[in-house]
Amino acid sequence: MLFPLNDIATMREILRRNASEVGTVIIDPSGLSLGTGVYADREFLAALRETTERLGMVLIFDEVWSLRSGYRGTQGAVGITPDITTMGKMIGGGLPIGAVGGKRDVMSVFSVDEGEPKVKHSGTFTGNPMSMAAGFTAMSLMVPEMFEMLAAQGQRLTDELRRALADTNTQGHVVNRGSMTNLLFTEGIPVDYRDLYTQQTPAVAALAAKMPKLMATEGLHVIRNMFVGSTAISDDDVDRTIAAVTRALVAAREAR
Repeated sequence: MLFPLNDIATMREILRRNASEVGTVIIDPSGLSLGTGVYADREFLAALRETTERLGMVLIFDEVWSLRSGYRGTQGAVGITPDITTMGKMIGGGLPIGAVGGKRDVMSVFSVDEGEPKVKHSGTFTGNPMSMAAGFTAMSLMVPEMFEMLAAQGQRLTDELRRALADTNTQGHVVNRGSMTNLLFTEGIPVDYRDLYTQQTPAVAALAAKMPKLMATEGLHVIRNMFVGSTAISDDDVDRTIAAVTRALVAAREAR
């Protein structure tokens, strides 16, 4: 079953009413994974944590994408600890990978300390040596200072894209978390996916679809108007990105 994002009262009511049937709740704590710029509010996540604990439900944070938002992921940024965290992408150092971790009592089902584990975890690519080696090296280099650098670049990009929207008289918003930045053309910042959908007017949808093509002519390849920082990106690269997006916005304005 589903409940609307950032609606604490409805979330609590749905979970309370279905407590006998729901054992696990899973959520992307950032929301940026869909490239929409829709965030899960900290207050909502805190209420979700309190509600699942009270009702005896396991809370899972899907941080496959959002782990890059800080040294301890989105959960560290908002100060809320789930029972289980799923991870992937960045922890593989560029190679395919997936991982799961969590609280000791939850993860104890995999323990072999007392004979056979309650839950077996195995597979053809489990513990793949290349992914393990690449991931270990990459994550060893991702010290807090690297996340701070990426966040600073992301904030500068955010500030300048907001300036570009204003300078070109373009309706829109820029939302950011760490190294992840979204360019939106909605009238307001969506509070959930239903709100995002209702704001997708023909004009908004047309501009959102047009911008990646206009940016491509400027040498900038962007998917869903989302920008994701990397340690390989320099300040000069950020400058070139800002300039390319600005020129694309000018071209879009002139084509109106």
